[in-house]
Amino acid sequence: MANEMTNFKDAVPTIVDFTAELQALRRFQRGEAIGGDMGIADLLTKIVTKAAPRLEVIERLHKRYKREYVPILHERVVSDPMDIDNRLDNDFFSAIVDEKSGYFAGNPMTFSFDEKEQKAAELFEDFKTRVRLDDINYETTKNCAIGGYDGRLIYIKNEIVGYDSAGPI
Repeated sequence: MANEMTNFKDAVPTIVDFTAELQALRRFQRGEAIGGDMGIADLLTKIVTKAAPRLEVIERLHKRYKREYVPILHERVVSDPMDIDNRLDNDFFSAIVDEKSGYFAGNPMTFSFDEKEQKAAELFEDFKTRVRLDDINYETTKNCAIGGYDGRLIYIKNEIVGYDSAGPI
């Protein structure tokens, strides 16, 4: 654990491109073949394998944000243990992330609908309250500030948001 963050910048992989995998997932949603002999389990395994190096870096950055591992605390070279060291032991990573997130997402997003779409506005407001959308948006912003990446899977059951078998109500 002593050199966990050593050469940190060298270890950061480039942003992972999931374009081909997302296109395959869209084909799967439409009921088409994904491609080749690949099934949905193979596609998901490919996505997880492709994302693994980036996720390791993000996990280290989250440890740094939570102050579980701060490089300045663990990587100081002390020539004489009896010398007094008056330097600060804060690398300000958490403070900077909180400041950026607060600036970007401090005021919740607003959504507007046409006057004709009053039913949709009411349904969306109910959905927004029920799932705590403002909190989720802030957490997503904070995770992006920490690791440079975050994703959300949005799944809505049709019967909850006002759909029936014939379409939108």
